[in-house]
This record gives sequence, C-alpha cells and structure tokens, in this order.
Amino acid sequence: MTTLRLDKLNLVWDGIKKGELKHDQTSFFCGTSACVAGWIVASEAIEMGFKLGDSRCPFTLGYAVCRAVGVTDFWEYARELIGLSQLEAILIFSVDAEIKIQQDTIDALNSGNRFGVDKKIKASESIDYQKCVSIAGLT
Repeated sequence: MTTLRLDKLNLVWDGIKKGELKHDQTSFFCGTSACVAGWIVASEAIEMGFKLGDSRCPFTLGYAVCRAVGVTDFWEYARELIGLSQLEAILIFSVDAEIKIQQDTIDALNSGNRFGVDKKIKASESIDYQKCVSIAGLT
C-alpha cells in the first residue's frame, strides 16, 4: 500500500478552508483558483523550487512541474503524490465533490481509515460520484 502524504493534503485543505488558496472544484485550474488536486500539484511545484511568479496562477506551476517530471495527467499525478486510492481521489478531487464529503474523507484518512484501496477503477469505467460516496459509506 502506498504511503499517504497527509501533510501535503492537510496543508492544501487547510489553506482552502482558511481562504488562503482560492478554491474552484469545478475546474482543475481557473485563473488564480484551483481544485484540490490542482493545489496539490502546485504545492509540489513550489517544493521543487518553481516560483509562483507575477501571474499568481496555480496552473503555471502545475504545468511546469508536470512537464518537468513527464506527466500529462494532473489528476492522477496529484493522486499519486498524496498516495490516495482511486476511490479516495474521486471523493476529494471530483468536480462533483461536495465540501462535506471532501472534509469527511480527509477526516477519515487522518483517523487511519482508507476507502477502496483494493478496488481499481478502469479508465474506461463510467465513474458516478454519488456511487463512490455510497461505496465509501459517506452518505
């Protein structure tokens, strides 16, 4: 099982909750705001020494780090950085993600509970957010 990087997830989530990071879950990067996965990738870029620059655009950072490490799938890269299962990533990163479900999932992870670590979701599978919430028992 992959080691969870809850420090990075909690840092991003706390920044979003405090309003320090502009949050828009409906778009990976949208101007100066980003979804949770977007901010995770942007924070990785900062750790790697990339600078935010004058644009204050998290997309610029995310693009730079993904290009540097040869990754094209931002969402999958964020999932791997944190060590989330596919189900956990859907619960936190989905454009349909509800703040309460995101918080409940992060709280569960911080308490040592995991969701779907043995279930692999094929890229071709249709992923229904509400079904994933139900599977995790977060309804």
